Amino acid sequence: MDKVVKEKLENFIAENTGGCKILVVGDVMLDKYYYGEVSRISPEAPVPINHVLNTKETLGGAANVAHNLALLGCQTSIAGFVGDDHHGEALIEKLLARGIDYFDLVHTTQPTTTKIRIIGGHQQMMRLDFEDATPISGNYANNLLENIRDQINDARGVDAVIISDYGKGACTEDTCQKIIKLCRKKGVLVVVDPKGNQWQKYSGANFITPNLKELNDVL
Repeated sequence: MDKVVKEKLENFIAENTGGCKILVVGDVMLDKYYYGEVSRISPEAPVPINHVLNTKETLGGAANVAHNLALLGCQTSIAGFVGDDHHGEALIEKLLARGIDYFDLVHTTQPTTTKIRIIGGHQQMMRLDFEDATPISGNYANNLLENIRDQINDARGVDAVIISDYGKGACTEDTCQKIIKLCRKKGVLVVVDPKGNQWQKYSGANFITPNLKELNDVL
């Protein structure tokens, strides 16, 4: 990286992120960890018994993107879907604790996407997924788009929208295209964190940020 560009980037992160208003749209998740130790095998079945010593909950998926932006000092809001369940309540509590505006979240009858990891010592033993990755459409999708439209049209507006796609049903082609067209009309920057190889749904975005595997998949 050019030295001058690097210095400008460092100065921006150090001094100017507080003025950035970012809306993250996508698949919000809750990550839960159970840490323990394994010293014996169950007499009920040939499986190890994990004596749980500690637990942790963190923001995952698009919620983790919002979390990282908030840590940088950005004025961050999030839009997506959560269920009316205790995982959804825990997720909203964590968003609130980090100063992230969560009022654009839409509550659905589907479960809040949650990943539970069971760790014994330094070994991950199992992962439990609570999710319904059915593409979300109809009234729920319309409510999400209305929330996003209201925020972009607000006098305070947003500087950029990040579409954070984890393939869990929030980022359908119809939803992505409507968000991108709305942002282009208002001159709002759109950055996409993609999933899968159907990139036509991101057409019109300003930037796309795949990792190496995602780039290989689409090429």
